[in-house]
Amino acid sequence: MSTPIRRRRPWATRSCRDCLGWGWLDRPRCKACWGFVAKATGDHCEICDRDVAAQDGVCRLCRRQASLIAGPDNKTRVDLTVAAHSGHQLFIIGTLRPRGGLPPQPQNTADRSPDRRLHSVRSRWRQLPLFEMARDLRGVSSLAPLLDPELAAVLEAHAARIAELRGWPPRTLGSVRRGIRILCTVHVIGEPIRASTIAQLTHNAIPSNHVLEVFEDLDLLLDDRPDSTSGSRSRATAHSAGFLGPGPRSSPSSD
Repeated sequence: MSTPIRRRRPWATRSCRDCLGWGWLDRPRCKACWGFVAKATGDHCEICDRDVAAQDGVCRLCRRQASLIAGPDNKTRVDLTVAAHSGHQLFIIGTLRPRGGLPPQPQNTADRSPDRRLHSVRSRWRQLPLFEMARDLRGVSSLAPLLDPELAAVLEAHAARIAELRGWPPRTLGSVRRGIRILCTVHVIGEPIRASTIAQLTHNAIPSNHVLEVFEDLDLLLDDRPDSTSGSRSRATAHSAGFLGPGPRSSPSSD
């Protein structure tokens, strides 16, 4: 009796069945997902609602997305449910760095010339923004890495001083600090923060008025709120015009 020959799938560029990562594969899953399947405790992910291998109800793709949002400095405070709000960032298999980063490369100082200097090349053009889109803070986590940590430290310290003067409860101060971290997560250094963006913090159960007070006290707010006096003036004018009625019409003259 002849033994059956195991036919393997040909190598091809395809996506992994579980993590959806793209790579050069010969099997339905990548190597990392095969190891994850061996330690899985279930076959359904409660975050993305897919029938895949999961540990404690969370699949490898949702765990990878949570680690990406948390950043390299917050590995002990990973929010595994963030993928349900932010979606998934697909990746290429084999390009993810380990937690410790790449090992340090030895520097050969003997081959380095002391007279060699690095000169920055000036760009020939600069892409101007066509329009400014409104920020959407509903899917932003306060545990994400900050784009402007110095501004966040100044704002949190000033919020603590205002809380002491105004008598804010600790829960309110904690919510204000969380809102400050969310704003410093989506704004780069030097980018103005608008009042309309801060007003979106109410969707995250954060008192936006208290956050506005902190920014206004430091004169760091770009106030784009509509003028309430102009709106009331226009409404009063429309009401007066409706009360007085249309003006007299001139009758056509007959010659």
